[in-house]
Amino acid sequence: MVRICREAQCVVVGGGLAGVRAALAAGRRLSHVVLVCKGRLFGSGSSFANINGGWGLTYGGTDVEREALYLAIAVLSQGTNIPALSRVLVEESERAVQDLLAYGARFRTDGNGRLLRVVPCFCTRPLALLLDNLAEIRDNLQAQLRASGVQTWERCRAVELVADGATCRGVVVERDGEYIRLLAPSVILATGGNAASWPRTIVSPDLTGDGYRLALEAGVGLINTEYTQWVWEDVAFHRYRFPVHALWSGRWRFRAPDGSEIDVCGLEENLVRQRRLHVPISNLQKDRQVDERFLRALADIQDGVIDVIDPATDRLVYRICPHAQASNGGIPIDEHGRTSLTGLFAAGEVAAGMHGGDRVGGTMITNCLVFGRRAGMAAARSVCS
Repeated sequence: MVRICREAQCVVVGGGLAGVRAALAAGRRLSHVVLVCKGRLFGSGSSFANINGGWGLTYGGTDVEREALYLAIAVLSQGTNIPALSRVLVEESERAVQDLLAYGARFRTDGNGRLLRVVPCFCTRPLALLLDNLAEIRDNLQAQLRASGVQTWERCRAVELVADGATCRGVVVERDGEYIRLLAPSVILATGGNAASWPRTIVSPDLTGDGYRLALEAGVGLINTEYTQWVWEDVAFHRYRFPVHALWSGRWRFRAPDGSEIDVCGLEENLVRQRRLHVPISNLQKDRQVDERFLRALADIQDGVIDVIDPATDRLVYRICPHAQASNGGIPIDEHGRTSLTGLFAAGEVAAGMHGGDRVGGTMITNCLVFGRRAGMAAARSVCS
């Protein structure tokens, strides 16, 4: 039962990078912005609690690079993206780099002190930067939130959106068993994906698709939800990270759950060459055939794993299976983060369309910054108007 009612100008649900960026953008024009997160701020989610301890950010620094990145997204998506959103992502990707620099980011450099650009997954050009000082970024963002006047409500779980017909009026949150109706003319969902809903995952346990549920219950549809991004990992991945190139290196033997050997001979060289370009299992690319040999061995076997064996010693080296890493689908938005429900916006992994069924590596961080900023600005404009 809702016993308490509060009001704000804008409520941001989700404390990851997209949510923080949206709150900061909205807070530039609004005096009462509330950021709600169901855990501890900066203590969970894919942005600030990922197993890599850093970020990769893909961007286009020149017209040539931007066009190459846009074409890479288009080819990779095979019609499952929304081209206008992909264009915005690419055109504002360099601004995302500037945003991170303003937050104190230190990107890796080469031996000459120049920014080190690396080739991201599902791409052939060196368009990505690598960031390692995540703890410093967290501290700087926290300081900016405090300075902006944004209120942060930690350990608050969003229960449902408050909707009146085709308009969002706020959100109901639960904190320590107490339900609060937080009314606001603009709500931004930045709740991340649902990778933690799967039995095997490499993300923090709070990423359970809350934003998808909230949207659906309010009558907002989803797109591309059939496309989850999976990676091969050891079942004890916190101790042993599996090198995906081992699948086709020819060095190891692979044993299926039923004890049979998995035949890895005769893989088409062209497919292997394409597969080398990315760590995740593709959803739409032909090189998925490389993974299918292993996936078939796990079909219809709950909690099945593949044993990776060193043939020289017959020693068990890894025990692997696909782990959910990210959602490539979600709430469709327009170029300003608006959804089909007036007053409701979305940004980050919970939003969809800028990527398709497969995603260029490093563009999720770009997405969080670009559409987090856009959603926050649009939400503020809607309130002020």
